[in-house]
Amino acid sequence: MSDECRGRGFALRPSIVDTPSTTSEPSPGAEQARWFSTEVHPHDGQLKAYLRGSFPAVRDVDDVVQESYLRIWKAKATQPIESAKAFLFKVARHLALDLLRRHRISPIEAGYDFDLSLVLDTAPDAAHALLNEDLFNHVVDALVTLPPRYRDVVEKVFVEQGVGGIRGRI
Repeated sequence: MSDECRGRGFALRPSIVDTPSTTSEPSPGAEQARWFSTEVHPHDGQLKAYLRGSFPAVRDVDDVVQESYLRIWKAKATQPIESAKAFLFKVARHLALDLLRRHRISPIEAGYDFDLSLVLDTAPDAAHALLNEDLFNHVVDALVTLPPRYRDVVEKVFVEQGVGGIRGRI
C-alpha cells in the first residue's frame, strides 16, 4: 500500500483475483456453472425438438426451456441430480402440461377478435324507440305549422342531407 493512500485514510483491500488461492478447488458457483454447461445445456436442441413435437399447442417453447433451466439450476443447488437430461426433460414436460392446463381453463386469448355484430343486438330498445317516435311526432307537428314554401325547403334538406347532415350544420 502506498504512503499517499495511508495518509489520506484510505485502506486498499487486496483483490480477490490477486490473492492466490490456498486450495485448488473451484467455488461452488463455478462448479455448478461447469456442471450446467457440460451436463444440461448440450441438450438444448433436443429438448426444444421434444417440446415442439410432443406439445405443438405450446406457443413459446423457449420460455418453457428457460424456466426448465432455472428450475434445474435451483434443484442442483439443493440436492444432487443423478441424471441431468432425465431431470431436465421431466421438468420441461411438467411445465408444458401446466401451460396446457391453464390454456384449457381459460381458452380466451388476448389477441382473439370476436365478431361482436353476431353477439350484440344493435336494434334500439323500447325506450329509444319511444323517444324517436315522440321526436318524429314533434317534427311533423312543427312542419305542419310552417308555411308551404318553408316546409318544402326543410323537406328538401332532410331528403338530400338527412338528419345527420342538418345536425352537422347547426
